[in-house]
Amino acid sequence: MLEGRVKLHRAHLQADCPSQKLFVALTLRPAPEAVAARPQLAVALVVDTSTSMRDPITQPPAAPGHTVRLDADAVPEPAIAFVGVTKMDLVAGAIASLLESDLLRPEDRVAVVKFDDDAEVLLPLASPADRDLLRQAVGMLGRYSGGSRMGEGMWRALGLMEAEQRSRKLILLTDGQAHDEPVVAAVTQRLARAGIPVTAVGIGNDWNEDLLTSVTDRTQGKPLHVVSDAAAAGPAGVRPADLPVAMLTELERMTREVVTNLRLDISAIANVTLDRVTRVYPFVNEVDLSIQPYPLGSVEADDAAVFVLELTLPARAAVRVRLAQLVVTYDVPGPGMRRRRWTSWWSSRRMGRWRRRWTWRSCTGFSSATWSP
Repeated sequence: MLEGRVKLHRAHLQADCPSQKLFVALTLRPAPEAVAARPQLAVALVVDTSTSMRDPITQPPAAPGHTVRLDADAVPEPAIAFVGVTKMDLVAGAIASLLESDLLRPEDRVAVVKFDDDAEVLLPLASPADRDLLRQAVGMLGRYSGGSRMGEGMWRALGLMEAEQRSRKLILLTDGQAHDEPVVAAVTQRLARAGIPVTAVGIGNDWNEDLLTSVTDRTQGKPLHVVSDAAAAGPAGVRPADLPVAMLTELERMTREVVTNLRLDISAIANVTLDRVTRVYPFVNEVDLSIQPYPLGSVEADDAAVFVLELTLPARAAVRVRLAQLVVTYDVPGPGMRRRRWTSWWSSRRMGRWRRRWTWRSCTGFSSATWSP
């Protein structure tokens, strides 16, 4: 179900040299039988309904004949210029476009949770076919105000999805600072252990970038930054008018995640330390090394996920040694598919001189790397 490849960045290691660095590229790709199975989704939308969400998201000059205001039943065209559109208007319209899309199937499940001074489930996990329930939940979002207990909202969403067997996703939409950051940190760790990635959508210019980045890194989710100057926000930047399209694109990506809940376990020889694991493709995340096995997130159909492992190696004499073994466990949430395991190990011959030739061998379920004269 999963094809893996290991590649080392060095053609040799120097004998009797302490604290050498070794970078290992781990590429994981779904096998054809996994690609054919579209997962059933369980998506929780966790929405900030604090008072600041009533502030305007942007006020550019209005194009003649194109002054509009969004609500839960109106989905903007990306080219429209907005005047007086609040953050909640924008979020409600984007959620409405997502829930009304044909990307969701009747067998999927969607939940809506709001948070301000407290958190409340507006819609438990329901079929997208229940259009009236979905519209009612979205229509209620503008009724609330207060503070921003983000962690409480995330806990409510986690409680809804803990027993779910579908492919679980959480989409967090917020515009400000969390009043309960320790709670956010605690629930983020639980989400990471449960294999539930968080797509964090920061609205405006006042959201806590460090906090949301921590949430997406630890859960192997994705950040989206909705700001007037999207270019200034880098690759994750989204113009307000483009948020509905961005959320639909994100939902479509979720339907392609055919391998989920990747976990990495590494067994190394004495004094070999793993310093860092970074997802470098198709987006960049730091992997939380405080959770073992290490959570690596998901892999999309017809694509790969690439991780770079940074290791520090001790000084050794010129000798052939087995350095480490990688074990990756994962879920294939398509119908009738269960957890699988992929294993790889590599070894090296540490030489006293630098001139050595790199050779590579591979076979099914096994990869090794050796240095030879």
